[in-house]
Amino acid sequence: FFFSSRRRHTRQRSVSWARRCVQETAFIWRRIKQVAGFIKYLFSKKKDLVLLIGPNFAGKTGLLYSLGMKKFQSTVSSTKANEATIHLECTAGNRKKEKVFRVVDIPGHAHFKNYIHTRIPEAVAIILVVDAYNRQTNVQASEFLYEMLNSNAVNSLGIPLLVACNKQDITDAKNKSQLAKDLESEVNQIKKTRKVTIDENTTLGPIDIIQSEFTIDQFKGFVKLADCSVAEYKIEEITNFLQEINVQPTQTLNHHHLSLIHI
Repeated sequence: FFFSSRRRHTRQRSVSWARRCVQETAFIWRRIKQVAGFIKYLFSKKKDLVLLIGPNFAGKTGLLYSLGMKKFQSTVSSTKANEATIHLECTAGNRKKEKVFRVVDIPGHAHFKNYIHTRIPEAVAIILVVDAYNRQTNVQASEFLYEMLNSNAVNSLGIPLLVACNKQDITDAKNKSQLAKDLESEVNQIKKTRKVTIDENTTLGPIDIIQSEFTIDQFKGFVKLADCSVAEYKIEEITNFLQEINVQPTQTLNHHHLSLIHI
């Protein structure tokens, strides 16, 4: 019985050690990918990527087409990331030029979250598209908001974030001020839940460090909110946000096009 107990204890320790090795290897691999992405960002000449993120059915793909085609285009929920090149007219002094962006629409499924983080080093802006009518998606939208604002990469690179409160054409949809309060409440719930799991090995993000309750105003100048209706092609606040992004303007083209790539 004594030797049997020792063998069982040894097997348990071996299994525990193997599991810990797998976890540590996975953690190291994630860090390597993050560092590689950061190095790629530093040496990349093209920093013109805009990330469209958010829950499914919030209107990300519709916004992508609206930005590219300059009109509303009915779409279905994406199962793959879509990347397109868009041309946005802007004014430089007395001359009109265009800014050229690559915009990637990333599906809201959980397994795409790691993909989002791999594209952050290339990004000049992030747009979180939220369904302002469907309250049930607030929890998922707040998870996206927490992930981005708590990301050390997003903060260190100074990537601006816009919360686009879509579907303002629907009666009873919440405006950006009302939705901001709902998102703040949900983020604070996430913060409380995460606080229980934090230990000495946890890498703390900006939201984790804040002792008081989270508010969007704590990230003023870094986060903006916009009311919009993709279905009615009312996206002026979004285009105004993009016009402020520091991307090298190019010569004005005589036409607009949407070059869509499925990833």
